[in-house]
Amino acid sequence: MTPLTVACVFVRGNYAYSLDYVVRLERMARRYLSRPFRFVCLTDQPEAVSAANIEAIAIPNLRLTQAFWHKVFLFDPTMPLYGRVLYLDLDTLIVAPLDPLVDTGDPFICAADLFGNGDGPPVVGFKDGRVVCQKHQGSVIVFDAGAVADLYTDWSPSLANHYYGCDDWMSERYPDAPVLPLAWFPRISQVQPPWPAEAKVILVKKPKNHLAAQQWDWFDAQWGGWAA
Repeated sequence: MTPLTVACVFVRGNYAYSLDYVVRLERMARRYLSRPFRFVCLTDQPEAVSAANIEAIAIPNLRLTQAFWHKVFLFDPTMPLYGRVLYLDLDTLIVAPLDPLVDTGDPFICAADLFGNGDGPPVVGFKDGRVVCQKHQGSVIVFDAGAVADLYTDWSPSLANHYYGCDDWMSERYPDAPVLPLAWFPRISQVQPPWPAEAKVILVKKPKNHLAAQQWDWFDAQWGGWAA
């Protein structure tokens, strides 16, 4: 079986994430994957990531306006990532088995963008003077390590001023890459338990997970709140 790595990114930036987000994501992944995997956290503070079963991989802080641009380090061919890689944003909530995501066989595939065109061409526009290219939703990415290295090698910080976000860079670079079904990734603003049968990962966005856990007991329990 191809080795599996589950990855996240934890850097100082415009969102007040804590190590608890990383720990809880790892617990959810353990609960919803049926195969062994290595859990890694790309971070600018490796000394802070000391939880069991989580391997810290040091990356620099780009100090860009939006911290999500640090996802490009996932595609850096010098990163110690091997085999199949499943990336999950910290502000996600896993509610069903993840094996179908990993088993697509596609060398690069992401969640579908809510405002995109499915497997069709990206929907292109502008927002705040920057390019929006809507197809890939970068909250969930599955790829073979090394398959899309150009997303890092051809990237430069100046592109953060050209594209609205990292998702737009991926969508323009790989407009023909398939997407995972939109129904697998509803937003917390759209759904509450019981979850739709198709749902696999809830995109939390707002309120962020720690606030949602204070608001709803069921959220705290689902968000890796059980004993490790």
